[in-house]
Amino acid sequence: QVHEQEVKELRDKISSGGSMDIQMGEGSSQDLVAALKAIREEYEEIARKNKEDAERMFQKKADAVKQDAAANVEAASVAKSEVKEMKSQVQGLMAELEALKAMQRSLEEQIAEAERSNAEALEGKQVIIDQLKQE
Repeated sequence: QVHEQEVKELRDKISSGGSMDIQMGEGSSQDLVAALKAIREEYEEIARKNKEDAERMFQKKADAVKQDAAANVEAASVAKSEVKEMKSQVQGLMAELEALKAMQRSLEEQIAEAERSNAEALEGKQVIIDQLKQE
């Protein structure tokens, strides 16, 4: 109960903007320096561990990004090769198509010439048949 009263009085002084005098003995000063040194060492150790953790996380993420980039580069290279191969195939097929179209035109012309030739020959033979019938 006394402690609670002291805490209340200290809070009242702090909230009213009052000043506090803290008196320390000579031994307290050395204890305070040792405590501050220990706190600083602990803080430095925590900071060192946090820095190491951050560096590890950064390196892990950087490695993952590098692996993804390498995989993407490889996939792009494969896709580029496939596109090049397909373009080559398309060019070959287009050349073959043009050759087949030329062959078709040639064959159609040959058929038309054969039909004309046959029609003329048939006409000539029909004339001969008609002449023979009249004799």
